[in-house]
Amino acid sequence: MASVLSLARPSLGRLLGAAGRREQIRSLLGNSGAAAVSNDSQESSKSAADGNSGDRDVKRLLEEAASFEDDIPTKGEDAWATSPYPKGAVIRSQGLRSLRPLVDPKETSVILFPGQGTQYVGMGKDLTRFPAARDLFKEASQILGYDLLKLCKEGPVQKLNRTEFAQPAILVCSLAALEMLKEERPSVIENCIATAGFSLGELTALVFAEVLSFAKAVKLVKIRGEAMQAAAEMYKGAMATVLYGS
Repeated sequence: MASVLSLARPSLGRLLGAAGRREQIRSLLGNSGAAAVSNDSQESSKSAADGNSGDRDVKRLLEEAASFEDDIPTKGEDAWATSPYPKGAVIRSQGLRSLRPLVDPKETSVILFPGQGTQYVGMGKDLTRFPAARDLFKEASQILGYDLLKLCKEGPVQKLNRTEFAQPAILVCSLAALEMLKEERPSVIENCIATAGFSLGELTALVFAEVLSFAKAVKLVKIRGEAMQAAAEMYKGAMATVLYGS
């Protein structure tokens, strides 16, 4: 809300300023449309002698009301107003467009990360041929206190499906898959313009975006998974994944 008000304030000031000038115009014109004069008799005589003074004042006020010289934006991102705005001013959409380089969608990529429910026994076994991927499993196992790679490759499935184990497994396998992309399809990483994730995958996306470090993410997912597992055991229920299409 504060940002909206800060953006609206310049335009609001213009409107209030214009409204104030309209009140001045009305006071000059009066109800009959003639130029209003002050109560001072000398000013009244002067206005009567020069019938065009009121017209000149009105013209001046109209010109001032229509010009916003002080509000001309100096930077493209500040030129956000659509109306009213100075003649020739760049509106916000045009300013941002001029600052943003053109991108060909065919040459870019968006990387999405999966959430819980995508785990399976054997996951990650094809990634261990990449040294960087093996290092991720090794570091994660030290933080978790158990051999994560062995659990992913051998199971048992009942243990892997438990929330406290599934979440770290999915996180690390997803990031290990990035190491494979770096080796086999580096352009996918180099041309990535956005990343996101479903549920648990949001944390993986934060690591990829360098918002979270790998170690902190593993610790966070460990605590998160254990807490969710405890909650699931306190209140019996189930989660179903509905798949549509092939």
